[in-house]
Amino acid sequence: MNKPQGFASSVASYPNRGKWGDSRWRGNCSGHIIKDALGSYFDWSNPEALFVDPSEGSGTSGDVARELGVNYKGLDLHSGFNLLRDDLLESVGRPAEMIFWHPPYHSMIEYSKNVWGNGQAHPDDLSNCQSVGEFIEKSQLALMNIYDALSHQGRATYCVLIGNMRKSGEFYDLTGMLQRVAPGKLRDIIIKQQHNCVSDSRRYGGASFARIAHETLLVFERDRRILCAIDFAFQVEQRLANAQRMTWRSALKRVTRPGEKVHLQDLYARLSGYAKRVATNQNFEAKIRQVVRRFEEDFTPLGKGVYERVAA
Repeated sequence: MNKPQGFASSVASYPNRGKWGDSRWRGNCSGHIIKDALGSYFDWSNPEALFVDPSEGSGTSGDVARELGVNYKGLDLHSGFNLLRDDLLESVGRPAEMIFWHPPYHSMIEYSKNVWGNGQAHPDDLSNCQSVGEFIEKSQLALMNIYDALSHQGRATYCVLIGNMRKSGEFYDLTGMLQRVAPGKLRDIIIKQQHNCVSDSRRYGGASFARIAHETLLVFERDRRILCAIDFAFQVEQRLANAQRMTWRSALKRVTRPGEKVHLQDLYARLSGYAKRVATNQNFEAKIRQVVRRFEEDFTPLGKGVYERVAA
């Protein structure tokens, strides 16, 4: 195996995409970033270590792996592997030391319809999702499948190359959304400058926003506290519940003054408008009671439904 240098810093730029893969394949990433990712995160001490790309597109990852002498397995929806329905570990045959995933950026390029298909969109093509919410939900399922295919030995790692999207004047932080639902322990974030994009030639007259000119490589390693992706899903549910409690806690502190004595009925009245906006709990009065009882460091119970906001 021929180990490359890897990333020199957290910012990468490749003006020339390189010789790997098919340059005619729209959205095809540069083989340089795959090469640097292998140099930085692959287990080069293990001659049997396996590198996997479950959405290899035109084969860029395979070309890089063969050049470096790395054991490789490439799969894709267009060749019959469905990351949303087929078990990745079972399809590969053994756990992987490193996995690289470059999903479509929602509907920016419709792959099964316009790149490799016959004009008919595949129902499990992530670029065919009807909403960003559907894209993130299905991407999380794919990430859980990827995570469960990682080796339990060493620092098994998976990388996700993703870019953000602006559509109809709205900005979508796909990077942040995926980072929040991805299992494992975040190991690195690499910012990759984009070159020679279709959008480079566009002019946005009078637009008050910056052109998106980067992608992000999110690097995760197996977290020993998470045995499988189902464990992670449970942790996500707990984090969401905690986040909701923190939101109500912040709202309660916002509508009260330090040292103020306030009755629950008054809190209900002050937060009724907020409850309608967030629409997270139909019985918001019970939520308010739950939060003030949970955070006694903020609200001291005085009896008969009266609480004193603790001075900051």
